[in-house]
Amino acid sequence: LNCGACGTACNQGTTCCTGACADVTVDPKNCGSCGAACNVPNAMPGCAQGACTLKACNDGFADCDGVANNGCEVLVAADVKNCGKCGTVCSLPFATPACVTGACSILMCQAGHRDCDGLPGTGCETDTFNDNQNCGTCGQVCNNLPHASATCSMGGCVVSSCGAGYGNCDHLDANGCETDITVDPRNCSACGMACATPPNKVATCVASTCGVGGCQPGFGDCNLDPADGCEANFATDAANCGGCGMGCANGAVCVSSKCSSV
Repeated sequence: LNCGACGTACNQGTTCCTGACADVTVDPKNCGSCGAACNVPNAMPGCAQGACTLKACNDGFADCDGVANNGCEVLVAADVKNCGKCGTVCSLPFATPACVTGACSILMCQAGHRDCDGLPGTGCETDTFNDNQNCGTCGQVCNNLPHASATCSMGGCVVSSCGAGYGNCDHLDANGCETDITVDPRNCSACGMACATPPNKVATCVASTCGVGGCQPGFGDCNLDPADGCEANFATDAANCGGCGMGCANGAVCVSSKCSSV
């Protein structure tokens, strides 16, 4: 009969709690009994029939398990399994997903993939190991190389095929198919196919066919025997010093293509 002041009586259905009348069936500060305050994590609490309830979630949170006691247990602004709202799972192709301010985004791409279209929903859609338009990184185009077609392999532009009459004989993709195998005596008709010649003869390659030219500078075929090539060394041969038949007299020696008595 005296709740908070003399002569102040609580209405039927209410209880005097610490000097104030309260309906313990609906009052979240006195839910079920005086002083039994409802405290629901991340939410505004309620009280129904003397039991604590969840009235509303705080901004950015949601009650995804439907259990009032643990309140709004999910931070939907950052949860990849409940991103923006309960049940929205972030799953992006070739990417580790993240949830940022309630929207699915890319945290990290898998090896060999990139997000080249800038659309989080497609994930890391580009295979930079094999994409000719995005080779190794976004926007890196494999243009055709000198005398060669290029393709993307393991994130680098490489020679896929050579033009007719050319070979990639140095095995460097950057300069394409650099060797003209129709005229190179070291790579005649194919890389590594060197033209063989008699000693000190000039090897030739014409229309991808090996041939033999004249003597190397400083040498001569003085015995006219094709089997031993250009056998005479004009720099040291006393019988052919400086040229065929130019012999040194009186025991002189040939030094640097000149006869010397020293």
